[in-house]
Amino acid sequence: MWWFWKAIATGFLIHVAILTGIFYWDNLNPQAAAKTFVLFGVLWAAGMADLFLILVIIEIFRPDHEGG
Repeated sequence: MWWFWKAIATGFLIHVAILTGIFYWDNLNPQAAAKTFVLFGVLWAAGMADLFLILVIIEIFRPDHEGG
């Protein structure tokens, strides 16, 4: 399962980058971030991007057959 841990390590870096982007946006736009609808939209978009990137990374690292 070495491929899995390589995918998790790469995914961790994606998580850190997305969270940094969210905190950066929050710091730049405190009034917009205080509004629930805007905050939900930004968090939803970031979550969907994160999910998509993690799934792609796992598919890249996953071997074609089990046991490798």
